Amino acid sequence: MTNKLNNSQEGQWYCPLLGDQIAEGECLDVNYERLGYVQGCALDKMEKITCKSTKEINDTCESCPNMPLK
Repeated sequence: MTNKLNNSQEGQWYCPLLGDQIAEGECLDVNYERLGYVQGCALDKMEKITCKSTKEINDTCESCPNMPLK
């Protein structure tokens, strides 16, 4: 499995939703929104990019080994 901070760039984490690196702030924005801590557009943006439902995104984030809020 990939570590939270990959060797490729500091401040980037591997995102199973995207199958690629994601900025740590973007990951946190998606997670804060999906958990109801804040309102914004990061979750909507992720739904459009991945063509996944909120439930699918939630399930993927909950099982992500790099999820920063565990």
